[in-house]
Amino acid sequence: MEKSDIKILFIYPNISYRGYFCRDKNVVFDKRIDIITEEELEDKFTNIENYLSNYDVVGIDEFCFLNKTSEFIKLIKDFSRNNINIDFYIASLDMDFKRNYWESVSSLIEEDLIDVHIKVFGKCDCGRKGIYSKRIVKDVDRIVIGDDIYKCVCRYCYEGEDEVKLNL
Repeated sequence: MEKSDIKILFIYPNISYRGYFCRDKNVVFDKRIDIITEEELEDKFTNIENYLSNYDVVGIDEFCFLNKTSEFIKLIKDFSRNNINIDFYIASLDMDFKRNYWESVSSLIEEDLIDVHIKVFGKCDCGRKGIYSKRIVKDVDRIVIGDDIYKCVCRYCYEGEDEVKLNL
């Protein structure tokens, strides 16, 4: 298969409204890439295998925030079991702001659905490797979306008193 023949589907959750460049259908210049929200994909779930078979690569962003993670996990297992040649790339946080693992991401690991696992880290303001997302606003809900609500921190700064101390 020629590189120019590869068809790519990029899926992201409904809850994530942040306007990343790659999610803007109007600025994707590569016609091989289709971008769809989870909500738009729901219409196709009754015949999802046929729909996805049009693609060589399926990228799922912010997997932990999808509504139907168990359906996606089953789908990936079925594709793998039936030797359907689609590469899935999944990006996700592994833990929430309390350092609890997302069940959906743990399921991917437990079901042995990850061939290659790459953990990417940010940089803490103090210069150390940022391994946690620290919530810097007072809100006890597990899922709160926004770029100005969290910051990437190291272990020391996560446990420090420098930001809002949540009594959780």
